[in-house]
Amino acid sequence: MSFADDIIIKLFPPSVSPNEPLVSEVLERSKNDKLGYKKWLQQNKHKELSQIYSLSYFLKKKHITCSANVHIFNSRSANAFSISCAEYIDPKSFQHYFDYLKNTVIGFGYILHRSDREIIDRTQYVETIDRHYLKFPDVVEAGEKCHQLYGNILIENITIDDKPSYIKLMATYQTDPQYTEPISFLEFTKMIFDF
Repeated sequence: MSFADDIIIKLFPPSVSPNEPLVSEVLERSKNDKLGYKKWLQQNKHKELSQIYSLSYFLKKKHITCSANVHIFNSRSANAFSISCAEYIDPKSFQHYFDYLKNTVIGFGYILHRSDREIIDRTQYVETIDRHYLKFPDVVEAGEKCHQLYGNILIENITIDDKPSYIKLMATYQTDPQYTEPISFLEFTKMIFDF
């Protein structure tokens, strides 16, 4: 590479691919976010959103959509649902609900493996993906199968141009014979939405 080429690349770096993250970092909440979350819980805002989404989930099963739409995905190795952020839901409340889902899953016996954030320039918009990865305890007693609970859990909060879009919760299962069958995802969903 010539000196001139080197200067041109430094002045005009090649553009980042639309699928390459501009930022990839550990997801950490500020002190104000943590205080806001605590107040949000004390005001039972999580129950309000759970009622909205449990109703939306019920309506989806009846093939009726509403503004706080729920999408359901089922397969042999993974199950998931996503919940959209309706116009009447406060963006901060939606973020708190994302963290509430994580804490609820931890209450089921899971371990938080990691939380991270990616910011991706998609050319037409900027997408931010916050993620919580949760794993079941990998404890096996001699001669026993590993109990995988509901499977490994991934929770994602997707925002588009800093506007909340949807939260996705996905359970993936181990199919190896050394693991127990996962507990029903329907039961998991009922516990999450408290219905």
